[in-house]
Amino acid sequence: LSPLSAAGHLFQCRGALLHRAGRLEAARAAYRSAVRHGCGAPAFVGWALLEEEAGEHGEAAGLFSRGADLEPEHAPLHNAHAAFAERRGDTDGARSIFRAACRPGACGQARSFVG
Repeated sequence: LSPLSAAGHLFQCRGALLHRAGRLEAARAAYRSAVRHGCGAPAFVGWALLEEEAGEHGEAAGLFSRGADLEPEHAPLHNAHAAFAERRGDTDGARSIFRAACRPGACGQARSFVG
């Protein structure tokens, strides 16, 4: 890992721990730092799940999309995004996300840690 990437992963872990502790504002700031330091899809997933919990569904959807744009092969992100859509009652949207993620060559090996 590059120093920038390592810092991003540390911020992402901090965000996950703060989120679990119920410190949403501090967790949000940590996830924002993780993204700024190059953590990538795992930080976007954790941050999106935080926003969903906070009732910020539009923000959560946008974060899932930003993470997918950054790392289109990150299978855990697509899984979390589809599950989010399903929880919102959008079964067709969830299926569409899964179908797009499952097309040949769409999801290779991915790193994952969302907390």
